[in-house]
Amino acid sequence: YEIRSCLVGSEMCMRDKSGIRVLDYARATLRQGNRVAKFRLSNRYATEDGFTAIAGIDTLTKLVRDHPEVKAVLDLPISDYLFWATTFANPTWQNAGNIDAVGLKPAVQQAIYQEFYDLVVYLLTAYSGTGKKFYLGNWEGDWMLATGYSDPTQIPQNRIQAMIDWANIRQKAVDDAKAATPHHKVQVWYYLEMNKADWMRDNLPCVANSVIPAMTKLDMISISSYTIHKDGANLAPTSRIYSDLNRVQALLAAKPNPAITGSRLIIGEYGWTYNATKYGGSLTEFAREHLNTARAFLGWQGGTLRFILQWQFFNNVDGSGTDVKEMSQIGPANEIRPMYHFHENFYRAMRRWVDDYVARTGTTPTGRAYADPAYHVLGTLSLARYNPTVTHTTYSSWRNRH
Repeated sequence: YEIRSCLVGSEMCMRDKSGIRVLDYARATLRQGNRVAKFRLSNRYATEDGFTAIAGIDTLTKLVRDHPEVKAVLDLPISDYLFWATTFANPTWQNAGNIDAVGLKPAVQQAIYQEFYDLVVYLLTAYSGTGKKFYLGNWEGDWMLATGYSDPTQIPQNRIQAMIDWANIRQKAVDDAKAATPHHKVQVWYYLEMNKADWMRDNLPCVANSVIPAMTKLDMISISSYTIHKDGANLAPTSRIYSDLNRVQALLAAKPNPAITGSRLIIGEYGWTYNATKYGGSLTEFAREHLNTARAFLGWQGGTLRFILQWQFFNNVDGSGTDVKEMSQIGPANEIRPMYHFHENFYRAMRRWVDDYVARTGTTPTGRAYADPAYHVLGTLSLARYNPTVTHTTYSSWRNRH
């Protein structure tokens, strides 16, 4: 349980025009002290997702098994992988041709099921014994549900049912593959991501109100949280943030899953766009607003969050080198920013805290036991580059201190 940063490019673009690729990101985030990565697996792997085109890759299993760059990322000492996983078969479930008067066509459901099932079998088999955890889900489900409809009240019922069918069949594929595949010390879970908490608040048709309650089972919920943590140009009051989180937590409580240890709720994406006027030209103040947002999430007492993922690690630029949306920890000239130091310093401080906790208690901390000191650490965290204040001239001096 950490505040963890993820690379998310404009429109989920994982390979931006400056040449940053997923493998660059994965290695860089490890250097920062983070062991979590988030990126997309899809049929657009070579055009938008940050991987080289290779002939013959036409399923998710072939992508993770046969693509050397994807495999290189999965073989890194990363512990948790969050994927936007879009099947090569019927990648856009909401296309009219995939939906009949009842919901998602049975043949479409079967194709999606089989591709997801095969992927999970491969991950469980190939990474058995590694301790790795894989989370398969989607990006901003409310935009998927509302594609073509500016007014959510106009979304047809068969479209809503199609998304329920789509989410159910993906969850079922994960469960069936896990039940059928011998494995140990590896996990795969399914999550559904929502993004329109304002629609949820107004009791409009949306993922939270219309899809999740109708699902048979759901491992986890992810929130792309802009409509939760933002109130116009400012951070929303914590009372509203916590009310929203309580409501989403209740959706999970209605679908208990004792097989999952820890939180089942994820902040899949949060962030702010840099504005020189708002932040007085200061990237430090820009970082501080992110820190305050993360601290607000950690202060929620209605539960805990499995991940808090910040958009974005590397800057996403267009062909001319111009910012598309400035939200990054590392800028277009590869410069390290205060936002990067915020994360790096947090990881360092909390690793030391966890080491001490384990030494004192002999156990690892629960989510709540971690969240409360993490909240405190953020209250005094430096946004500058870490400079050690203690020097040692001999090994024995260093050893005696540590």
